[in-house]
Amino acid sequence: MKAVDLYHFSGTGNTLLIVQSMARTFLDRGVAVRLHPIETTDSFRIAISDTLGLAFPVAVQSTYPFVWRFINALPKGEGKPAFLVDTLAGYSGGIVRPLRDLLLRKGYVPLGEKEIIMPNNLSKTPASETANASIIRKGMDQAIAFAAALATNRTEWKTGFLTEYGMLFMYLLAIGMMSKPVQHLLSKAVFLNIDAKRCARCHLCVSLCPVGNIRLPDGKRDSVPKIGNTCQLCMRCVAYCPSSAIHFGRWNRGGERYHAVSLSEIQRYYRNDIE
Repeated sequence: MKAVDLYHFSGTGNTLLIVQSMARTFLDRGVAVRLHPIETTDSFRIAISDTLGLAFPVAVQSTYPFVWRFINALPKGEGKPAFLVDTLAGYSGGIVRPLRDLLLRKGYVPLGEKEIIMPNNLSKTPASETANASIIRKGMDQAIAFAAALATNRTEWKTGFLTEYGMLFMYLLAIGMMSKPVQHLLSKAVFLNIDAKRCARCHLCVSLCPVGNIRLPDGKRDSVPKIGNTCQLCMRCVAYCPSSAIHFGRWNRGGERYHAVSLSEIQRYYRNDIE
């Protein structure tokens, strides 16, 4: 391995922490690294020089529809190696085997995969800072070890019994999640709301949404942003709202917000321009 093009997405920062740890490890071992945010990258125009890396969170035992669309649009692999790292709170069933199969069909060589437990960013009552810090330390240690193993070609793409057979339902669920009708129903079901009384009209959520689902009504800068029907449940707007004005129904209304990295770090990698 001489160079890695690592395409990544992070909602509340868990995956970004892992990506940063892996990038430092690659550089320490003489492997060049280029980091590319998935949400602002046109997968039809990318050029992978040596090794493809993919990093993103797990959602509904799969990942976000816009991430799947990005992966489906990747160019032909032409024998290039590829690896996966994802972050999750428990277990994934619709990622490891389906992604391996997709990469094989595109002509990539699956090099290795790693699923890393990180703090839960959807909990109604976030864990203590001490508990989260312990989980984060373990996760970053795993990321460093995985990157070191990748750099020396000592990894494999494991697929156990549950991934091979028992989680077919989760794979089908992942495919279903990509459809527009399901996205629409999901956005309605979770009731993503902005509390007008709390909203500071800073419009940070508009610039942070990876799919442009939060917009200003008629471009009015003094208005409360409006939420559309393509929410991916990445939790970024909820986590970084400075006035805790965004919530899912009564979930976490006015409560604590978990995020793994600072707002400035998220903006450094993922911020979009406000239209």
